Amino acid sequence: MAQILIDVTEVQLQVLVEKAHVQKKPLAVIVCDAIDAYVSEDTLFEDTSGVFGLWAGRAMHRFGYQAARRAEW
Repeated sequence: MAQILIDVTEVQLQVLVEKAHVQKKPLAVIVCDAIDAYVSEDTLFEDTSGVFGLWAGRAMHRFGYQAARRAEW
């Protein structure tokens, strides 16, 4: 597991500490759970099975596709 240094506001820290206290979990677990929830909502790799034309059958990151096309210029 990697460690990162992040800056949070006092309000954010207070909310996280309160959640940790209520759930009886370490603060690190609360932060990891929040990051997991954020990452699971990420739609960068969207399901393309229902599309046609240019995007049919592609499971490519939309920004990766854009970068690849621009690199062709």
